[in-house]
Amino acid sequence: GINAEYGGHKKEIWGLCIGHQGNTIFTASHDFSIRIWQETEEMLFLEEEKENAMDEMFESSVEREAITVVNDLENEASVTGKKRLETLLASEQIIEAVDLADEEAAVEEEHQLVVKKKKDAPRPAPNPLLMGMTGSDYLMKIVKGIRGSDLEDSLLLLPFDTVIRLLSYLEKWLSLGREVELSSRIVFFLLKVHHNQLVNNSQVLKTLSNLALYSRKGLQSIKDLIGLNMAALQYYSQEVEIQSKFITSEIALKLANKKKKPKKLKAF
Repeated sequence: GINAEYGGHKKEIWGLCIGHQGNTIFTASHDFSIRIWQETEEMLFLEEEKENAMDEMFESSVEREAITVVNDLENEASVTGKKRLETLLASEQIIEAVDLADEEAAVEEEHQLVVKKKKDAPRPAPNPLLMGMTGSDYLMKIVKGIRGSDLEDSLLLLPFDTVIRLLSYLEKWLSLGREVELSSRIVFFLLKVHHNQLVNNSQVLKTLSNLALYSRKGLQSIKDLIGLNMAALQYYSQEVEIQSKFITSEIALKLANKKKKPKKLKAF
């Protein structure tokens, strides 16, 4: 084994030559360097050299592990920070969309009052931020655009007054049967988080009652549709199985008849 190590070359040694007096060694390496090694008066203790080598190996392994742990922590922190930033941005988008939808609803309500007094009253200019959509449709687009993994975290950051206003739009969507699964998921999560505040707020009791009715009706229709599709798939599977058995038996019958058919005699 190696009794002692000496640093100098950075790559493998290609050539070695011993001086005439025996106390000098010349080495040439693949790193394009030449080293001259001279014997000294310092004593070499093999056990001590082995212990030093083991200590260096241990320290280098500990240092590598420490660097790996630090890198892992930095990566985890960056991923967590990115996720928190995405969640914060998603919640801000919901708040902004709810505000825009409320503003659009207020403008429309004011316009209807004006129309009652003056039927040929011009319609107000549309809000360019809504991109040609109604406030409710724009809010639905924003909510649908949030990743499922970030949705609940972003809902946690919503102020309570925004939650109440959002529930009114969820009530509208469920009454029309739009995005029933997504709307029901949001309703159930908000009810779980803000249960005590909502049930003690008399202004939202009617909304909560309607949400229970519409969500139950919408989810039941989805359940019926899934059951119908499953029944249709089972029926189709049975039909395919029957057809395959019929085809198999028909092929077997043709093969049997072919074997029984007598061969023609040929005259010479």
